[in-house]
Amino acid sequence: MRGEVNTIYCPDGLTQRSLHAILHSSLYYVFFCVFTDGRHLAELSESLDAAMRQHTSYWRKSGLLIESVDSGETKCVIDEIDDVLAEGYRFSKESLDYITNYDIKYRMGQ
Repeated sequence: MRGEVNTIYCPDGLTQRSLHAILHSSLYYVFFCVFTDGRHLAELSESLDAAMRQHTSYWRKSGLLIESVDSGETKCVIDEIDDVLAEGYRFSKESLDYITNYDIKYRMGQ
């Protein structure tokens, strides 16, 4: 369902922060676009969380309070997450460049 909010159980804070960072990475975004319909869905995680909180705005539409994050302002933190993941997966620089810039015009509103 569009706008659906789900809860994912994590056994500890480290797992929670790691999952938070991965789910916001460009690598996960590519996976998500390839394997889903595209509608749903640690220090770097803390940095990402802080950046998201700093760049969140609220507005009302039809009586509902809408929370909106300016993703473009969090791109530098997401790039750091992608660098760490790419190193672990032994991606080439070219592959990392493709992933971090994949669909950037639409994803980041640039």
